[in-house]
Amino acid sequence: MTKKYYINNMFWGYFMMLVMVYLNYNDHTIEGVLMLTLSIPSAILFPFSKILIENFALKYTTKKFWNTGLFINTPAKHGGVALYHLLCFIFSIPFSMIYLALYFTKNRTTN
Repeated sequence: MTKKYYINNMFWGYFMMLVMVYLNYNDHTIEGVLMLTLSIPSAILFPFSKILIENFALKYTTKKFWNTGLFINTPAKHGGVALYHLLCFIFSIPFSMIYLALYFTKNRTTN
């Protein structure tokens, strides 16, 4: 991952964190505090999760597949993209740990 990729993809992570803060601002229950606490690292790790999912998907498909058929630019695609970003945000902590483990394992074996 490059710095440019991280900066280009961090917006949605921070946007979803702000939504979580807005929804749980006055919620002082343990669940609300937990949601706020987990949304901060999820926002920071969001681009790592996104690149892991993209690399996994492109390993078995082509870029052309993601721009044809069901995935052409229609209003229905935007709903799918929103769900995709939501899933990246929800699973950003475990997927980022997987990405970092794979990254460091790959670099350790090449050095």
